[in-house]
Amino acid sequence: MNGNTNFPMCNPSLMDYDVAIDNLSKAQHLVESVGGKNNTTLRNVALKSVRELTGQMATYVNNVGNGNEVVLLSSGFPLRNLPSPVGKLLPPEGCKVTTEGQKAGEVKFYHKGRKKNKAYLYQVRKYVDGMSGEVGWDPEVTTTERSHVFSGLESGERYQFRVAVFSSEGIGDWSQLLMLRPQ
Repeated sequence: MNGNTNFPMCNPSLMDYDVAIDNLSKAQHLVESVGGKNNTTLRNVALKSVRELTGQMATYVNNVGNGNEVVLLSSGFPLRNLPSPVGKLLPPEGCKVTTEGQKAGEVKFYHKGRKKNKAYLYQVRKYVDGMSGEVGWDPEVTTTERSHVFSGLESGERYQFRVAVFSSEGIGDWSQLLMLRPQ
């Protein structure tokens, strides 16, 4: 960025940044050639300083560049792609509920999941004839697992189960409703 008219007053100064890089290089050389806790600590302190100065420099570049890609690229910093919306969050596929291998009053809900999904919301409700919509659902259970065991259910009662994808984009559509009577 030396002589770059887009960034005339670097903060931190390029001289401070160069000194920090030089200190880190020397500290790393000592760790590799001599070793020891003290040299490792000094290297870690130098690394922390370089990281802090790099963060300050990136903030400066972003502020001065103000979204102008040509100006930002002239800084020498690589540009990241802006995050793009995931789109509609579809429900997981292959949903199933089972009592096999479960204790009395337990039901296991599982599904195939979807690529890149990080979390799922599971819900259960005791089913009463004629029940529809969003009434009667227990609070959601959030997990990163592609299965969840519901416990404390009453044997012989009918229950409905569903799952939805959860991400930074929000909550996706709920899966089809599955019904089962726990043992």
